[in-house]
Amino acid sequence: MPAVWPPPPEGTPPPPAPPAGKLITRSQTGDFALGPVLSVASFFVMCLGFLVTPILYLAVYRTYPAFARGLGWGWVLTVLGATAVCFGPTLFHQQW
Repeated sequence: MPAVWPPPPEGTPPPPAPPAGKLITRSQTGDFALGPVLSVASFFVMCLGFLVTPILYLAVYRTYPAFARGLGWGWVLTVLGATAVCFGPTLFHQQW
């Protein structure tokens, strides 16, 4: 049983693979690691990282997908970390 139905005609070359996207650091791992670093740095440097990072993500996610994925994870983790720092002492305060 063929994997694709209807089967392609004999002698038809397979379709080309979609482009993987451009790389900033010449490796996907480097691009992915650069995303969280930039995301965390934007919170401390500009104090508007929670706004700038999603805008940057939307600007680059098609061209630099590995960097955008790292940027998104960095944003989520930084927002969760900032929330924990701000509200953690209140939520987990115990009186002795």
